Amino acid sequence: KLDYDNKDLREYMIDAMKFWITETDIDGFRCDVAGDVPCDFWNEAREQLDGLKPVFMLAEDEKHDSLVEKAFDMNYSWKLYHLMNDIAKGTKTVSDLKQYFEYQDTTYDPAIYKMNFITNHDENSWNGTVFERLGDGVKAFALLTFTVPGMPLIYTGQEVGNNKRLEFFEKDTLTWPVHSKWRSFYHHLIKLKKEHSVFWNGTSGGSFNIIDLKNDSTVFAFQRMNDDDDFYVVINFGGEPATVNLKDLGLEGDFHDYFTAQPADPDKPVILNTYDYMVLMEDY
Repeated sequence: KLDYDNKDLREYMIDAMKFWITETDIDGFRCDVAGDVPCDFWNEAREQLDGLKPVFMLAEDEKHDSLVEKAFDMNYSWKLYHLMNDIAKGTKTVSDLKQYFEYQDTTYDPAIYKMNFITNHDENSWNGTVFERLGDGVKAFALLTFTVPGMPLIYTGQEVGNNKRLEFFEKDTLTWPVHSKWRSFYHHLIKLKKEHSVFWNGTSGGSFNIIDLKNDSTVFAFQRMNDDDDFYVVINFGGEPATVNLKDLGLEGDFHDYFTAQPADPDKPVILNTYDYMVLMEDY
């Protein structure tokens, strides 16, 4: 709500951002409601900040594509977030998920990061915990955010299965269990993304190829591949068990499931219950 036509204001705001770089050596900024500030201001700020050190800029926005043309490296995947909620409610299907990734592929440069999330501070407090919104699908949707192109967000308590809405304007503490199935689950997701370059962000990652299956209205399958890795991710987002023929994935070579270490048998159909998943990893 400030007057960004005022040159002195712009200089003052940029100087305030420079302070945190020169005095505390931070690596970048997450800018709230970035679309309510003129894009040319952000472009000017980015140029000056990069003159001090290379910074990383995240825009809390997905409505203004111009922000990621120059000023910002990443924006929020709000459309994907709402789509996942709708799939959990049964009002959207895998077909809508495919359309979303077609939109993303044609809208954004491959170098732009999308921040994928199943919860954040606003959504947890105002619209419900992941368990309220996603039900039994929490793991399946979290897996999706870690394996499709983009950078996943882990919100406070998500990694230990927080199941309460946190107070927004008051201090609200969490219980951090030492042993939790959620700790192990997210440990494996982080390990998967960090150790396998095919899941890295932007142009550092591998190709993303959606696979059409016979039951493609309920099962979402895709391949992530580069010179180092070959992975197939298969998730049943339908309300009923689904049979997946591994031959339909187009596997070439020997694969095993990342989570169970069980070998993949192309001649044996796999039954996935609702929200069941496979992450098939090529053997080395």
